[in-house]
Amino acid sequence: MEITHNRRRWIREVLNPPEIGVLYTGNQGFLPGASASRQPSLLFVDLLNRSLGGVILRTKWQIELETEFYLQIHNALEDLWETVKVRAKWANADPHRPGYTIVGVEFCPPEEAGRTPEEQRPSRKIVPLPSDYELFRDWELFQAIPRTAVCAVLNELKFETVKAGYRLLKTGTRIDTCYLIQSGSCIVHVEKNGKPQPVGRLHPGDIAGEMALLDDIPLEMHVDAETDLELWTLNRKRFDAICTEHPELRSFLTYLLTQRFEAANHHLRRMLDPYLITDITGEGSHSLIFKGMHATLKLPVSIKMLKHELSLEKPFIEPMEKQARRIARLNHPNVARIYQVQHRYRTLFWISEHLSGEPLKSLLERWKKLPLNRVTHFLVQACRGLDHAHQHGITHCRITPGNLMITTGDRLKIVDFMIGPRAEKLAVEDTGGLHYRAPEQTRGDGFDHRVDLFALGSVAYEMISGQKLHAGDKIAPLSDDPVFRQPGFPEILKRFVAKACAADPAERFDSAQQALNHLQALADHYGVPQGQPAGEQRKVATISLVFRERDQNALNQTLEAFSAKVIELDAEITGIDIDDL
Repeated sequence: MEITHNRRRWIREVLNPPEIGVLYTGNQGFLPGASASRQPSLLFVDLLNRSLGGVILRTKWQIELETEFYLQIHNALEDLWETVKVRAKWANADPHRPGYTIVGVEFCPPEEAGRTPEEQRPSRKIVPLPSDYELFRDWELFQAIPRTAVCAVLNELKFETVKAGYRLLKTGTRIDTCYLIQSGSCIVHVEKNGKPQPVGRLHPGDIAGEMALLDDIPLEMHVDAETDLELWTLNRKRFDAICTEHPELRSFLTYLLTQRFEAANHHLRRMLDPYLITDITGEGSHSLIFKGMHATLKLPVSIKMLKHELSLEKPFIEPMEKQARRIARLNHPNVARIYQVQHRYRTLFWISEHLSGEPLKSLLERWKKLPLNRVTHFLVQACRGLDHAHQHGITHCRITPGNLMITTGDRLKIVDFMIGPRAEKLAVEDTGGLHYRAPEQTRGDGFDHRVDLFALGSVAYEMISGQKLHAGDKIAPLSDDPVFRQPGFPEILKRFVAKACAADPAERFDSAQQALNHLQALADHYGVPQGQPAGEQRKVATISLVFRERDQNALNQTLEAFSAKVIELDAEITGIDIDDL
């Protein structure tokens, strides 16, 4: 809480976060321009600061000066509403929130008469009241709405009632409105063999029809009112308008989709055909990682989802999807394979191979540093994978121990390529990669594939020394580092780190292939396996089987023989199961 001195006479208290206020307008006091049918009888407003003489509030509506209103202020500490009469004294455009107005109101003397807020409330509930807000704020669903967008959302909710037995949502229809349940319950049905089968129940605080906000696709379930319902509706068009004014509200879409993917009931989940999302396994600043399964073949996959804060930026998403598909064409044993890219639910998904193993970061946390033969093995593989990517015009931008996966047999695979026109900006914002970031990245200058070589040199230093390379270290300190003056320390490895980590990109290796050539003699000394010839890169094949139930036993025997033959060919089957199709 910040205290400032008003230039007039009052000491002002800056409210951070803003407090919630309810302005009772009685459908009057608005400047010309707003249609009478759209003029609200009450408004939720953000209170930005207050003093003994008045408050400063923020609203979308143009308030006529000298108009008097009743204002209810929610005291969060004491959990009660204070009612005061106020008069609008000045108004300015909000420089930080286009389309909004900052209004200064003064408290009226308490002896001045007027209609009470209760008398000014509409005779029939249409919009939320303070008592509704008190209910909403305890819902997990509502808590996922960023505080700065709460008032905007409250002002767009519309009240409806539905009788028991009414079909709220119907399979096969497209919808543009979702429903927040305030009281009552609904039954969710899916069609199976032409008959509705109940698969879930929705209660107060749940949302029905969230797909209205997430995608324009036909529904796959019915939702019927089990009891009389009190609902709050939110239209997709209005929601998108709020997102334009409050981009932070886009995170609410990520919350809705994550809740859907984590639903306990299989039928309430939504597949990324033909993949079924099962569990969330990780979260970054810009994406979520899920474990998935091919619905028919039961093959495990990893699914990365871009958060909606980025995916709804139109200038960003189209080039990003294009580059994601370029990355999906990479096919190398030291690069994690992306099987498919999907644009669904207003965001992007990357479906890639599921890797059994652990990131190099975990190895280093456990062992601090690694034997030099193992260091060399990992560096050689990383150079091979980077060379393949660079030849296809793709720079990783964020090589760190966390993005180098070590799988069975010490096979290294590069994961999590940065994608899209903002890749450079996102890489600079990623504080977790600070120790592996080239100087030109830190400065925000333009850069090329050589930033990956700098990062790999930093990773090499960490594997050798057990310490992170400090930002700003130059060639000279690296050359004199005690780590490299150990008896018998390979000169090749010392020169590799010094050259890869040169501050000037022109002094680094020109390419990953040049870095690999530099390491080759040491790799031969340690017996590091040669890479697969170009014609022998591993590929992925997907097989779908449709069969009669009576043939299942015979098919199982055939698949067992097939699996044995696959193993003889040094190939892998990552998962196989036969279920009802």
